[in-house]
Amino acid sequence: MAARQLMMRYPVERLEALSDPVFAPDFVLRPFRDGDEAGYLALMRAAGFPWADDMIQTVQGKAMPGGILFACDAKTGRIAATAMANKFRPETPDDYELGWVAAHPDYRGKQLGTKICAAVLIFYRQAGVRHVALHTDDFRKPALVTYLRQGWQPVIDDEEMAARWQAVREELGIPAAP
Repeated sequence: MAARQLMMRYPVERLEALSDPVFAPDFVLRPFRDGDEAGYLALMRAAGFPWADDMIQTVQGKAMPGGILFACDAKTGRIAATAMANKFRPETPDDYELGWVAAHPDYRGKQLGTKICAAVLIFYRQAGVRHVALHTDDFRKPALVTYLRQGWQPVIDDEEMAARWQAVREELGIPAAP
């Protein structure tokens, strides 16, 4: 049986105080629109997600209207990074979920992951959502660094999760929050 994904929550007080992300002039923040399918698939596949062609429809069915956001290269229009505002998961009905965060390897080092996550959090705040969670995997080290530095809090609901989070923090060299 596969291990449960790691879960994190974004603190309400941080959400209320979060500033709008500032993207470099080389990038434009915008929502998904018709015609983005091929570029979206290309990004997700380049980021290591083995998406089938029909995954776009699945993702659109879970996203809040306007909640699939892109950071696009201002010169070429190429989708450089993405994250989405999911409605919720059955196991967390009071939460909404930051999902499918990805940045194209060609754009690494530009903090697009951090900024696109912040853009989705602002989207949620503007929609009146206060409780946001995310699910990720232990091996997604760059994403985990981004989330922890951004202030996401690990959900530790049993000894196994406590041990997994301790291992993640040790491997990343990030001390546990007080």
